[in-house]
Amino acid sequence: MLTSDGAEEIQRPEKRPKPEPPTEFTAYIDIISPPRTVKAKETSTAQGPFFFYANTTHLEFLSLLAACVVDTGFSAAVTTINQSQLVWKLITPANDKKKPLSSEQGYRALLNKMNELSAKKKECTVTLSMPPLSKVANSSRSKEDKRLDDDERKEGPLGSTLREQKSAIDPAINAVVDQLCEKFPIGNDPRWPHDRVVTIDKNSWKLNDIKLRVWASHIIDDPPTATLESPPASAHFTHAQRIRGPGAPIPLATPAEAPPAPPNANANPYYPAPMMPYGYPPYAQAAGALGSYYPPPPFAYPPYPPAYPQPPHFHYGDPRSHPSARPQTPLAAPGSAPTSPLKIALPYPVSLSDFCEKYEIDEEDKGRLEKLKFQPGDRRAEKLEREDWQGHAGFSKLSWDDFVAKHKIFIRDVKAGCWNHAPT
Repeated sequence: MLTSDGAEEIQRPEKRPKPEPPTEFTAYIDIISPPRTVKAKETSTAQGPFFFYANTTHLEFLSLLAACVVDTGFSAAVTTINQSQLVWKLITPANDKKKPLSSEQGYRALLNKMNELSAKKKECTVTLSMPPLSKVANSSRSKEDKRLDDDERKEGPLGSTLREQKSAIDPAINAVVDQLCEKFPIGNDPRWPHDRVVTIDKNSWKLNDIKLRVWASHIIDDPPTATLESPPASAHFTHAQRIRGPGAPIPLATPAEAPPAPPNANANPYYPAPMMPYGYPPYAQAAGALGSYYPPPPFAYPPYPPAYPQPPHFHYGDPRSHPSARPQTPLAAPGSAPTSPLKIALPYPVSLSDFCEKYEIDEEDKGRLEKLKFQPGDRRAEKLEREDWQGHAGFSKLSWDDFVAKHKIFIRDVKAGCWNHAPT
């Protein structure tokens, strides 16, 4: 382009505006603890804040939340959050209503509100309310288990990869699932007669529907990453997911029935009734004249056959053979305490840790059971009053009912012989 004096004008490029950094949203947390007694009130503990953005995914948001409120020594996994009771509200206005944040749709509604406030240059701060995290201790897992968990959380939440989620709903794997069900039928391991079980190198896993579909999805991979004999390297088949605790004892062969014992030659013989019973008039007259008269044993009375076995020293008509004159065998050894119907006999002392591990009772409820000095098999715990299990130990109604149900299952398993062998 030429100017008015004929010189060429240099055209400078237009300056592009710098992209604005993403708006930062702030979240504070209120931890709502349940009351410890009936008359007590809920307590609230403020924690945080943490920060998130418009491009933060739902899983990343939950991970940031768990990492912000977790106690030292416990796991910050997303699964420890009780999402059904997670709610949010704006910090301004103060009377803003609480809104649910229990799903990805609820989180999307939160982001839409934050973006709307950000466009109006208003404060983008929310308050999250939730119960305490579930107490899950950091287990000493192997590096391989942790690597598998990290790989699966990269693409899909709650223990399965995105590829596994897509393939789990693929109808093409139904045929492979049928083959696995045929190879591992219910009751294939006599220690767990009501489950499908696969055992590899002395480690066993129960095959529920999710495990079967994940296994099948690895079999139909190209190239396959599992076979019908060997499960895949997945977080569903790690050392931490194996079956813990003893199963039912393997039934032994029933021995042949012993032949009946020959008749005892020393048993009391059968004596036929005498021709002249002792009620004959001469004896009756003698009895009336002499008073009480007992003829000498063993024929004081007609020796009819006994209705039940008698001891060798028993003689009919002998007053010394009356049951009151014979020594009585005590029902229990002297000095031994009677067995209480509220305490069942265990084949070996079952620790509280083994009980909680077998029936999936978390560390928080285990600590409450320790406050009650509970021992597995003591059925008196099932009849405790509310002031004991809630006021003293701190159980909620749902968690206490869950413990009582699991202890009844433990009693049933003990009677069925599932605890005859100590866990290795």
